[in-house]
Amino acid sequence: ETKDNPLSKTQNLFPSDTNDVSLLRQSLSLLQAAADVSRRNEFLKALPVQHKRKTDTNLESMIRLLREMYFPGNDKISGSNRLSDSMIVWDTLKYSLVSTETAARSEKTSLATIFSTSALYEELRSSNGFILSLLLKVAQKTRVQNSLDVLLRLRCIQQFAKSICCSNTLNEQPNDANRVGENMMSMLENADMGIGFPDLQFWAMASSPVLASDAFSTLMWILFCLPVPFASSEKTFFPLVHMCYVVSITQAAISCIGRNESIHDISHHDSLFTDIFKFVGEHGFLNQYFVSNHLDNSHDINESIRRLSFPFLRRCAILWKLMNSSTSAPFSGGLRSSTTFEDRMDYSYGTPEETIEIEDLEKVFKIPPLDYIVNDEWSRSLVKKWLQHIAKDFELSNPSGVLHLTPVVPFKLMALPYLYQDLLQRTVLTVDLFRMNLRYACCVVNCAQQVGRCAA
Repeated sequence: ETKDNPLSKTQNLFPSDTNDVSLLRQSLSLLQAAADVSRRNEFLKALPVQHKRKTDTNLESMIRLLREMYFPGNDKISGSNRLSDSMIVWDTLKYSLVSTETAARSEKTSLATIFSTSALYEELRSSNGFILSLLLKVAQKTRVQNSLDVLLRLRCIQQFAKSICCSNTLNEQPNDANRVGENMMSMLENADMGIGFPDLQFWAMASSPVLASDAFSTLMWILFCLPVPFASSEKTFFPLVHMCYVVSITQAAISCIGRNESIHDISHHDSLFTDIFKFVGEHGFLNQYFVSNHLDNSHDINESIRRLSFPFLRRCAILWKLMNSSTSAPFSGGLRSSTTFEDRMDYSYGTPEETIEIEDLEKVFKIPPLDYIVNDEWSRSLVKKWLQHIAKDFELSNPSGVLHLTPVVPFKLMALPYLYQDLLQRTVLTVDLFRMNLRYACCVVNCAQQVGRCAA
């Protein structure tokens, strides 16, 4: 990427004092530095002025199929040059990683929950590890083939930094890069014609409150905007995981409030949780957006929040494994690790204890104990700004949906009765009830008409 993306030429994306600050501070410093670098005029001038390069023949059919799957029957979008191939491939990778993590929660012949991280990697090796590796490589290759894609990534990393850091200290002096970004946004909006092209949707998502989106999705799209050498570096990946983990536990805490989860147990403490409870108490509409149907009142608040954040850590583990593994041939045993990632883990093979597996992944990503995070003044200050951002955004426009938070539970289809006639009987009863209600409604209408005639 160094040849095509000028952002990758810099060596100053990391703060000089990274060893003396928390991972959360490192992530904010990284985002601010990346945003500042993306605004430099010399990088804008170094961008090659080119349209999309010719796609390899082997990839062209796959990308064409993905375009049609994402936008079926919409040729204006699927056939447009504005549609970024790299965005589609990256989003497919994100969806596949989430699906892999979900599939690893249980065996095909059993609904018993499997928490083991070793089972998570086994699912990656045995099913689609080779395909995911190829998707990752294709996404990394195609995202520098179009100058508009590069400009979009540069602009979106600025938006991510502004939304996440909630800081007025970002270097936003007027320059060529800022003017180009604003002009680019204006041109895209004018050319949109109400169609809703993905580039504008991505732009809007990067500007939206960080709490409004799934934490793993946020991590994936930030990595998409960064150059490959930095995105695959531990110095980048771990701080960003830590930052998104704080997003995840904040979302989990709000969902717990919606179920009155152990609020009184921590009301006498001064921590991040009490800040959240107080803020949500003043903005009750927030706990209607963050929903979880898997909360157990027998667990304390810390345990509930860690359980809801566990899927995020598992998905990060799969992604990190994928980014640091070599590609094997299909059906040859899957992925071969090129780092000591697995060696650093204290596996608990066959252990059903969810807490042990959570602790393992927290250690891998150097995440401190939850009590430390919720009592950290830096975390509390940042989360307050995030809460203010999402509250302000939701007051201006009501959210169209909800954000479901789910712990590591097996994926289940709708439960069906053992006997077919039971299902048929339920259907008949439902139809009969509908007919009765319809007759009743007709009677009410007839009565109303008779009363109207009598009154006339």
